[in-house]
Amino acid sequence: MLGFYFVFLKLYYKHSERIKQKSDVNCPFSFFDARGWIMMIFMITLGVGIRHSRILPDSFISVFYTGLSSALIITGILFLIQSVKEGRNSK
Repeated sequence: MLGFYFVFLKLYYKHSERIKQKSDVNCPFSFFDARGWIMMIFMITLGVGIRHSRILPDSFISVFYTGLSSALIITGILFLIQSVKEGRNSK
């Protein structure tokens, strides 16, 4: 859960502010800036490379994926809560 507090919570606030500043309806993925897309592509490539090269043991990978998925789920829930709140405020 440290990954959530040190990485995903900061990203949640950053992207929430960017979404709030948008005045029109856009693609749901348009709140990423160029740096965010580059980082995402890099991380996906790194993850696939590590998995296929078998550098790390499966036990480490499973624990890492469990922590990462937990942080992503919590961040997704925060975005959903914010969406519901914004929907109530706009009516």
